[in-house]
Amino acid sequence: MINIRETEEKDIELIMLCLKDKSEDFLKQCGYGYGRFFTFPLTLEQIISFQKSRSDGSLFFTILNNNVIIGSVELIIYRSEERCTIARFLLYDEYRFKGYGTHSLMLLTEYAFNELNLKKISLGVFDFNESALKCYKKVGFVETSRVIIENWIRIDMEMIKEQKF
Repeated sequence: MINIRETEEKDIELIMLCLKDKSEDFLKQCGYGYGRFFTFPLTLEQIISFQKSRSDGSLFFTILNNNVIIGSVELIIYRSEERCTIARFLLYDEYRFKGYGTHSLMLLTEYAFNELNLKKISLGVFDFNESALKCYKKVGFVETSRVIIENWIRIDMEMIKEQKF
């Protein structure tokens, strides 16, 4: 059974284990690279420091399947605008392509709309990440724009509360 809970410091070590052998490009694509908060190679200390420094209303979640950690995700909350952005959505390799991402994303959007009372959720995904695009569309996200970043095309997507419920 898939569920999400707020990340505990002990979870961060597992996030790092998932990312430790990933390329610099992979880390950039999933939000752990652009130099503002992180440098390559990524370290556990960088992730801990980043999560502790977020005073902007970010919430970090751990994704579990039958109480086993299978991934993580961040919600960057903009209360004054009643919206949030999904960032650093990551499933460990052995749990990808099995529907866990779709299910956890559904739980996350329900939490954002129903518990946090937000009106809009946005995210960005690179166009070559076809499985993520399929997942986001399946949950109800729609494309709003495209932006070129470092020779990659990022597709910006959003979901409005009225679209889902």
